[in-house]
Amino acid sequence: MTKDPRKRVTVNLNDGTTKFIRFTTPVLVDLEKMIGDSPVWAITQERKVGHKLIGEFLWAGLRGENSPLALAAVYKLMHPGELEHYTEQIIEAMKAAGVLKEEKVEEDGDDVDPTQSETTNSTPIETSS
Repeated sequence: MTKDPRKRVTVNLNDGTTKFIRFTTPVLVDLEKMIGDSPVWAITQERKVGHKLIGEFLWAGLRGENSPLALAAVYKLMHPGELEHYTEQIIEAMKAAGVLKEEKVEEDGDDVDPTQSETTNSTPIETSS
């Protein structure tokens, strides 16, 4: 079975290299064990996203591409000012893997939570009393 290149996302590291990240089921299971929570929930909680968590996600995504890098090596390759960039790339790779849904915007402009299942827009039926 060949790897689907559409499920890979590139990420630029501090040493000037560009690597691919990919989230497969075994990698996500290992990541869940490591962080002690659902990866989908963890990456969507802005107040919890920090250098440690992003490093763990990058490590997992690199493992999905058979990278032999240890977690400590991944931390060293992270540029401290690129946390937002790494987060965006991780989210893109999780969407490509199908574990995170695309955000939808409702008609009133409110964002729909990407961790929730899809629902159809429905308008309540008004009844006269």
